[in-house]
Amino acid sequence: FYAKFRDEVGTTYTMVAGDTGKTITFTNGSAITVTLPDSLLKGWECECIMGGAGVVTFSAAGGGALNHRQSHTKIAGQHGACRLVITANAGSAAQYNLAGDTTT
Repeated sequence: FYAKFRDEVGTTYTMVAGDTGKTITFTNGSAITVTLPDSLLKGWECECIMGGAGVVTFSAAGGGALNHRQSHTKIAGQHGACRLVITANAGSAAQYNLAGDTTT
């Protein structure tokens, strides 16, 4: 079994249903904003790696929420990794859980 990778080189990205189960590497040297849409389903999950120098920041859209026990929203540094999973969604209010090598 090999991980399914998706390489992102831009400074903005919005997660999609097809990203579930994948490892996404973000390699831009500038700051990167990753939007977490409120429409993805419970059980959606992915791993994210900050492969470049650009800090990766996660932002929940619309009625969604990004939950972390210490209110972190970013990958802590280059080569850091985190996991996102949707723990609940009533159709337009995805609740993302962020875990891993993260910071504020």
